[in-house]
Amino acid sequence: MTGLDGGPYAQFTPAAQRTHTSTNDKEHIKQLLMTADLNLAQCYLKLSKPNYEKAKEYATKVLSIDANNVKALVRRAQAHTGLNDIENARLDLHKLEALDANSLNDPIVKQLNQRLQMMDAEQTERQRKMYSAMFK
Repeated sequence: MTGLDGGPYAQFTPAAQRTHTSTNDKEHIKQLLMTADLNLAQCYLKLSKPNYEKAKEYATKVLSIDANNVKALVRRAQAHTGLNDIENARLDLHKLEALDANSLNDPIVKQLNQRLQMMDAEQTERQRKMYSAMFK
């Protein structure tokens, strides 16, 4: 396996899932794995050529464990935005707002909302041009 998700992380995951650990250890391991997945999602977003699919995959993995994880929602919304998936980006941001109304003041969330507004405006303009050309 190559890329960000190979190497030590790939070796740690199976080892962390062994069944002979205590309940406290399992919870701690789950938290460590979620942190690693959040970090991988962030790394994929920060690459010089971002891999939005991988970022979405890792953020979704965290959300499958903790559906209310704020960082995972933000990172998946960023990935959706990078993939031009406006609808799903908005769904994640709405869920984020429902969980924490103060999140709207976060600079990253503000930037995402601005970018989505711009993408909406561009999409509306493309549709307007398309429909006006159809009825000429």
